[in-house]
Amino acid sequence: MITTQNIQKTNGFNWSTDWIFFFNREKITQLTTPAELENKGAGWFVGQPLTVIYDYKKVGIWQLQDSINEQIKKQTAPVQYPGQIRIEDANGDGKIDANDRQILGNFQPQWEGGLTNRFSYKGFDLSIVIYARMGMQVLAPHLTADGGGNGFPFFNQSRVNQLKVDYWTRTNPTNAFPAPDAGTDRLLFGSTLGYQDGSFIKCRSINFGYQLPSSLMSKMGLASARVYLNATNPFVIYSPFVDAGFGPDPEGNGYGGGVAPTGAGDVGAPARQISVNLNNPAFRQFTFGLNLKF
Repeated sequence: MITTQNIQKTNGFNWSTDWIFFFNREKITQLTTPAELENKGAGWFVGQPLTVIYDYKKVGIWQLQDSINEQIKKQTAPVQYPGQIRIEDANGDGKIDANDRQILGNFQPQWEGGLTNRFSYKGFDLSIVIYARMGMQVLAPHLTADGGGNGFPFFNQSRVNQLKVDYWTRTNPTNAFPAPDAGTDRLLFGSTLGYQDGSFIKCRSINFGYQLPSSLMSKMGLASARVYLNATNPFVIYSPFVDAGFGPDPEGNGYGGGVAPTGAGDVGAPARQISVNLNNPAFRQFTFGLNLKF
């Protein structure tokens, strides 16, 4: 943390800034025995943080051209069609199964930081707090479904207040989301859709106040009086998650709730995954107040 005094004038304009930068690094150095290098069921891997993403790697959506040139036929299992999620065949055996899962990243930010600017001029004061969390993934359970208690029950079925996302169609050959399918309540390899860029820069608070003159206060029998207006979480400056329309706030507000990888016997520690849910997003608050001292 560094504090700078940018402008300082007696009975004039003053400006100071707090610069904050920090990061945390962790990794598992040993499991139950030195020979044990991983525990896939618990999502633990030696040399990796506790909050890794261990899942299939989505490389896009199967396209019509993949069917024409028979590229899709090279994957013998499971049999897939244009418009479905395409997964990287990590071991190159021509089929997608639990052995193709890999470490995709983790929920640990690359860095976090803050910037607080304080201004004052005579009786007026203003402070603006900016906060950033960059280079991390978050889990968005509502961007997938498993037909059970995890995810969003009707995702990809175009009903029940469905999110507007970039679905694949024959006229919109996107690589973002698979084609809508009202015939199923779960998605093949749908867990891969839940991992989103959780980086953000947001204004944490703005506080503006005015200290009434002491000469006026003495006439009113007061020691001091300050009028202020405070805004908490007034706006988001940068967030790929918000820009894509996936939610109103990118900051994690829970843990777990993710969909288990398709065809996997273990779930890869979903309870530790930082999730952004739609049930209780961060609030935006505006407060007007008056501080009096007698």
